[in-house]
Amino acid sequence: MPTPSLSPAKIKQLLILATCSGFTKTHVAHHLRISRSTLQKYLSAFKRSSITPSTIQTSSNSELAKRFLINQRTSRLSDRYTTLDRHFQIVHVLLETEPVILERLWTEYSLSHPRAYSYSTFCERYSKWREANNLPKHTRNKKYVCVLGKADLDTLKTWCKSNDRRLLEKASALQEMSRCHSIEKICKKIERSRKTILQWLQIYRTKGLSALSLPRTRKIAPSSLDAIKERGSDFFD
Repeated sequence: MPTPSLSPAKIKQLLILATCSGFTKTHVAHHLRISRSTLQKYLSAFKRSSITPSTIQTSSNSELAKRFLINQRTSRLSDRYTTLDRHFQIVHVLLETEPVILERLWTEYSLSHPRAYSYSTFCERYSKWREANNLPKHTRNKKYVCVLGKADLDTLKTWCKSNDRRLLEKASALQEMSRCHSIEKICKKIERSRKTILQWLQIYRTKGLSALSLPRTRKIAPSSLDAIKERGSDFFD
């Protein structure tokens, strides 16, 4: 649908030239200095409205624009948009409670709605929906968000009171990720590399907190292991 960007006088002029003058669309668009696509959008809205050629001639600019834009607004707030607006409530809950990203939620939405919006429009409208509901901008790196259960959260609180620096760092990192803080901020806070923190997150997701609490084991390179065995065999010879 066309946006109400044209002045009331220009809207009336457009409708008169396009419906009563016999000029071609190209001629009308050139005369008004607008694109053919813009002209076509206004004409499509006119055809769907209750406005007649006689109404155009007798109405004032403001009256015509008011009636025209009311019809536009009613069409713009269609069932398609209303359905998406209601769907954002579900999207919001899933983004805040599950380790999912917006693209995946859009994919699920598009598969279940034949007239689904494109991904870019979906993101733009969701951003406006959050703003209208006084919600902060959502984080885009959801793959780094850690969803903690109550039992795990209680365990991490215990680790925070521990004298073991290793457990304290891991507890702090996981709790910060559960609050959607950036990886860069967490690295700076606990003075650990990005790679290390993401390794902790992967271990927690796949093996749980019990695996994170295990003491660190240092891997020995195969070449070093062979050298140790060789020195051992020389000792017993």
